Amino acid sequence: MTKTSNIGGPRVQSPRTPGTEPAAKQPEATTAAEPGLLHPEDGARPATNLTSMPSRPGEVVASEGPSTSPLGSRFADVPVQRGPNAPVAPEVKALMETYGIEKRLGRSAERFLKWGAVVSEKLNVSRDPSAVVDAAMDKDVRRQVFLVEGLFKMYRKEMPELVPQYEAIKAFEDSLGAYSYARGMVKLAEEKGLDPKIKAHLAHESAAAREALTKVVADGWIPDEQGRVPAIADMVEALAKADFGTYEEDRQFLRAELEDIVKDLDRDMKLDADEGGYDLTQLQGPIGLHEFRRDIRWFSVCAEAVDGLVQLTTERNPVKEYKNLIITDENDPKFVSDLSTSKFVKLPTAERENGAFEIPLSLYTANMKGVLDFGGAKDGGEEIEGIAHALQAIGEADDLASAMAKATEMLGYPATYFDDALKKGQEMFEEMKDNKLYKALKKEFDRYQED
Repeated sequence: MTKTSNIGGPRVQSPRTPGTEPAAKQPEATTAAEPGLLHPEDGARPATNLTSMPSRPGEVVASEGPSTSPLGSRFADVPVQRGPNAPVAPEVKALMETYGIEKRLGRSAERFLKWGAVVSEKLNVSRDPSAVVDAAMDKDVRRQVFLVEGLFKMYRKEMPELVPQYEAIKAFEDSLGAYSYARGMVKLAEEKGLDPKIKAHLAHESAAAREALTKVVADGWIPDEQGRVPAIADMVEALAKADFGTYEEDRQFLRAELEDIVKDLDRDMKLDADEGGYDLTQLQGPIGLHEFRRDIRWFSVCAEAVDGLVQLTTERNPVKEYKNLIITDENDPKFVSDLSTSKFVKLPTAERENGAFEIPLSLYTANMKGVLDFGGAKDGGEEIEGIAHALQAIGEADDLASAMAKATEMLGYPATYFDDALKKGQEMFEEMKDNKLYKALKKEFDRYQED
């Protein structure tokens, strides 16, 4: 079957369709700064090496140990089955009871339900749209929304019947991001003591973003009297009708999708901007620093979204430049940081999978380091841009160039701050390209390809 990869839009070509030229890069909707924390931190522990992973679906094995889900449930050290016969997770079971699901939907659908359950619980606070908006922001529901969206992104072209649910979750995530950014700019203006006219303009934009989010929430994310969120109910109904194939077919499908993400990154990083590659002299736009950061972020989001199907190992370090990223001894002269043991580099355990894909911790940490480092550069640049646009809107600057210069000064940053951030981004980009990070990650997923 000819198929394009589902991550990043139609520009991406799957390795399962050889000989096809890459299409032009398409931008994602630019909404706002993404959160720095991409993964649930509620008690998750570092993934273990699955050296004794059973080879047959459904084989009974011992649990790898306690694991805490975002809903706080724990698994004891008791025998469990993996793959299609694995027991239903407690949070998924709770969602099934709430939404009246009498029959299990299968492991493939339950990966969606795992994160949908967290979204549903976090929003189940009120039937008032404004209160639900407050809960969504205060409880950072966007983290789990990203995970649900990541799964839909991987399936949306292969299974077009899931596109309406993908579009609904994406609209919710976009609106959450837009309001998060607008609210952040209001806070920044207050902290910096900026001109009241600037603060008033930013407050107006924040109110507009909240109003847009409230409308999205009212259209499908307010729980009913039984605690059922309509958009989640629609997702459950669509998943119940979806045909994911056998457990092993779906496992290989997800392997190919994850491989496609890193394959396409490796390809596009080698291309010139006019060929569909990136241009990190730009902050925004379909090929700029922000878009590149989005693309590498989706790998980490999707690796987590598959709920244990990807695991991390220290046994292989194919790129020597990244081996020091997993050194944990601060007294070691090669120590870089504690990122590899932080909350940012934790994946769900493989208790419900039969044959997880092990990838090197060093490579996963390198990608996450890029997500965070590019995120820092992006955030600083967007602060300047946001104030600059406000200055133009209130008539305090004649053009964008003068507005950017004035905004930089008002924020107390060096005059070259914006250009320096882009320059730093270009240097990080070239380093990742020279180290062939995504080529190495592609080879890791190749290890698990079945003929």
